[in-house]
Amino acid sequence: MRRAIRFGLAGVLLVAGGAVAYEWQGAKWARSEMPVPYVVNATLSADLPDREALEGVQTGFNAWNALPCSFMRWEYKGRTENRAWGADDGENVVSWREDNWDDSPSALAICSSIWNFQGNLSDTDVKFNGFHHQWAHFRNGGGGGGTDIASVQAHESGHALGLGHSNVPGSTMWPSTGPGDISGRSLGADDIQGACEVYPSGGDVPDPDEDPPPPEGTVDYGGDCSRDNCKEGLFCVSDGRESYCTRVCTPPENTCGNGWYCAQLSGGGGACAKGEDPRGALAGFGEACGADKACEAGLICVNDDESLYCTGPCADGACPGGYFCIDLQGGGNACARGEGMGGPGDLPGAGEPCTDRGLCQNGLFCINDASNVNDQGDVVPYCTKSCDDGACDDGFRCVEVQPSGTACQKIPSAGNRKLGDQCWVNPEFPWEQPSCGAGLICVDFVQRNQEVVEPGTCSKNCTKDDCCPEGWGCAELTPVFAQCRQGETDSPSFACAGTRPPIDDPLDPVGGSGGSGGAGGAGGGVGVDEGGDGGGCAAAGHALSPIWPAMALLLPILARRRRPRP
Repeated sequence: MRRAIRFGLAGVLLVAGGAVAYEWQGAKWARSEMPVPYVVNATLSADLPDREALEGVQTGFNAWNALPCSFMRWEYKGRTENRAWGADDGENVVSWREDNWDDSPSALAICSSIWNFQGNLSDTDVKFNGFHHQWAHFRNGGGGGGTDIASVQAHESGHALGLGHSNVPGSTMWPSTGPGDISGRSLGADDIQGACEVYPSGGDVPDPDEDPPPPEGTVDYGGDCSRDNCKEGLFCVSDGRESYCTRVCTPPENTCGNGWYCAQLSGGGGACAKGEDPRGALAGFGEACGADKACEAGLICVNDDESLYCTGPCADGACPGGYFCIDLQGGGNACARGEGMGGPGDLPGAGEPCTDRGLCQNGLFCINDASNVNDQGDVVPYCTKSCDDGACDDGFRCVEVQPSGTACQKIPSAGNRKLGDQCWVNPEFPWEQPSCGAGLICVDFVQRNQEVVEPGTCSKNCTKDDCCPEGWGCAELTPVFAQCRQGETDSPSFACAGTRPPIDDPLDPVGGSGGSGGAGGAGGGVGVDEGGDGGGCAAAGHALSPIWPAMALLLPILARRRRPRP
């Protein structure tokens, strides 16, 4: 199993932290993971019947499932006794905390997500604050007492799919809400844009439900906002005892004033909260984290081959003893545990498979490219770099990506396959006949509805003088045409008259009479067409398109047309 360092990030529903419209946190669920499963703890809020609380949670997740322009899908998989939060256990859990709450009392709920260097999310958990806040599920409109479960869950589900806070008031990812407010259930234009650009399906972009602009606020910093709105630049939060206006801050500095502390939010931002900081026992650099143990401000919790610890950015490329500096795909760097692994040759170079931890040489990052597969069809992440003014080395092409801007992608090819290997199916042109590279042809493939469903096996044409390897026979297809077939004997008309090569000998790309079955070759593959074109006997080459790379992580950058809600 391929292991990789994973990052943990907590998304807190509290108050904005300096985002510009929607914000992507740099990680997403792979399309192959759809639909993403989630489970709900067997014990939910004590404020309402279990079935209503469960319905509220499901309503929040489903808010993101109805977008035709996004392929992101959540799927409810039942109840669980698991109530872990921040644990990389492979189970995405929603749970309540009724007896105690170790985070800021103003936080309604917190989402923790874990991902790896390739930017693939692997685990996400949400915990609701039932210790300080009263909860409700409004089936017939809001306005009553209690905070709407569905609105808060929709917000946390947005964090769980990789979105940060928005600075567009009225959007689901706006970082604060109040009792009786159900507006978070309906995605705003900002939320829709984020989901459809991070998880594009090519479908139509729906129009959001437009809410009227909030009235101008009159309440000052620290004042009661239970009935009136806060002044510009301030936000209303509740700690379960009172609702008050607050402002952003930057932890660990406390610029909030006497009797206040700076509550840490995702991405290093913060918000001023009343009282003493309940999270004084945060983990420092190199200390254990995860499972309800957060890192100090400026540090992140990583899962490095099942070892969870806090780390931070390198200092001019240097790290403390016992650590070395690695580059991150989203830009920047971080200190990873290990000695003597930072020099050239110690880590993989460009185009080479990443280490099991997802590491590469300095200046490179690891990508998970769905078109780069081994002979068994498994995706092999490899090291690459950003493009140099749109240019890449031979064998690579420049593609636009999020969040680093550009990356050099390997140009998909059949590679150096051998006799008996599985044929290569071009992920960019899955309707084309599979290929095997120079000197080989693909046989026994199956196409259905213009798509290859069985890739077939690599073989070669043969003659009396150009014999098949040991264990293979030259099987007659026509009186003048034959191909090597494993486990068969030579047909009488094509009985080997020369030397039979070992199976592992390299094949001559131009030897024999068969030619090449690769791009532009004349050799013929034999396949079955079950309703689509291209299953016959002629191999056709095709120029690789520079426009649409089939990549699990590299996403096209779309122009962000921000349409603020009025």
